Amino acid sequence: MEHDLNEEKSAMRILVLLRLIDEIESLRSSERTLLQCLVLHTDRKMNIACDPSYADLQRWTKLCDETLRLAAAKLEAKGFIRRVIRPHRTNLFYVQVERIFAEVAKTRKVETGAENTTLLSISV
Repeated sequence: MEHDLNEEKSAMRILVLLRLIDEIESLRSSERTLLQCLVLHTDRKMNIACDPSYADLQRWTKLCDETLRLAAAKLEAKGFIRRVIRPHRTNLFYVQVERIFAEVAKTRKVETGAENTTLLSISV
């Protein structure tokens, strides 16, 4: 029963992150697609990390290799992911959840003009 509850909480966290990513206006379509794909394929035991190949990312996102690599570099430059490039192995991607929250909070603050904008609090 507890395992089912943990799985349900994990699924809810993923859903919240996907919706928050949709709110980030500074992301290009390819960056948004890649970031959401990485969130969907994270290993919860690895703390929001995943290590897909670019071939897998191409299959999942329908984006070409060059577009994916450029999107990954831009997401990393913007602080939304951290990549560990591992020679002769797939890259390790860490989704920077705090950065996602910060960007959405900034956007919501501008839209509402509010000093304190509360985001749904989840521990990922």
